[in-house]
Amino acid sequence: MEHEITSNPGDFSKLITIIDDARSRALKAVNAELIQMYWDVGACLSDLCAQSEFGDGIIDQVASFIARENPNIKGFNRRGLYRMKQFYEAYRGDEFVSPLVTQISWTNHLLILSGCKSREERHFYLALCAREQYSKRELERQINSAYFERYMLSRTKPISQRVPGDVRDSILDTYVLEFLDLPDVFSERNLRKAIIANLKQFILGQHRTIWQEAPAWIFGSIQSLENEGILYVFLVFQTEEVGQKDGCGSQTQLRGVALEFGKDFTLVGEEYRVQVGNTDFFIDLLFYNRALSCLVPIELKLGKFRPEHIGQINFYLEALDRDVRKPNENPSVGVILCASKDDAVVEYALSRSISPTLVSDYQLCLPDKQLLQNKLRELTELALENGESDESFC
Repeated sequence: MEHEITSNPGDFSKLITIIDDARSRALKAVNAELIQMYWDVGACLSDLCAQSEFGDGIIDQVASFIARENPNIKGFNRRGLYRMKQFYEAYRGDEFVSPLVTQISWTNHLLILSGCKSREERHFYLALCAREQYSKRELERQINSAYFERYMLSRTKPISQRVPGDVRDSILDTYVLEFLDLPDVFSERNLRKAIIANLKQFILGQHRTIWQEAPAWIFGSIQSLENEGILYVFLVFQTEEVGQKDGCGSQTQLRGVALEFGKDFTLVGEEYRVQVGNTDFFIDLLFYNRALSCLVPIELKLGKFRPEHIGQINFYLEALDRDVRKPNENPSVGVILCASKDDAVVEYALSRSISPTLVSDYQLCLPDKQLLQNKLRELTELALENGESDESFC
């Protein structure tokens, strides 16, 4: 295995990359082994409980046995063992889960098991965690903000006829922006600046790292590590969680906007200027979406959606496609992000629109998750009554 080192003796950044990559691979390998161990322990406990006349009561005996035989092992008390059994029984025989379980941390597995009511919801967050590499706080935030329910309900939102079907997977019907901490009274400029500020905080903070000593019991005792010539084993973690302190004592920032919009959105600019004739026009926010391979202008509106907003976004889409879009990119997709909307008015406004446009709303506080769950259940039942498959909601 060879690594090319720059001839400039003062430039050693390549070494840092090699070290960080190795630590990242080590962390993933350790996590995979831990999850496999929890799975195997859970399978063993499930069999023991099924065969025992005491049922789950035998877990108390197992916990006592482990504590007596190896008191230095932590996390294998009754509560921990029961979670391992629950983990195994929730996913055994599930082909969808098999390739994902070892890609996700144990903490996130526990959050999904405790916070998700249905098999479909568990599958959704498992796939999302594997793809987005959520931290504990990020996953907790997504579950609390009803991200699954909002995503599923977005698949039923009215869109203009020219919007590609895969856009439903990239743009939500409702965005939750509780992390912006806006005052009670604010302007569109305040909203735009708060979104940009949050993105900047994430970009500047994502390079912060903390060093945490790996639990010795994973590898054996510290003495055994020294015997093998390994004096210290460190794992590197990116910290993007609110309230968690890095090695310098400062607090890192939740990647709010990046978390809510998804990692495929890349900011191109704010108040992005397009010139038509001799007149300048400014788009509130311009993103590029990697999954859609297109520009996504977002117009922010403080009030309720109005039909005339469609004309404005259509104008911007035309200007971008004529003068900014590259030949290899798909036509731009416009988003109007407003404080509220009437779905019937949106449907009428989009029915004859020839531009790929979506209308979404935003909330500045966490939604009522139960209310969204009830709405999703009603739509699913209605679809089944009409002879449609509920797969369209999954």
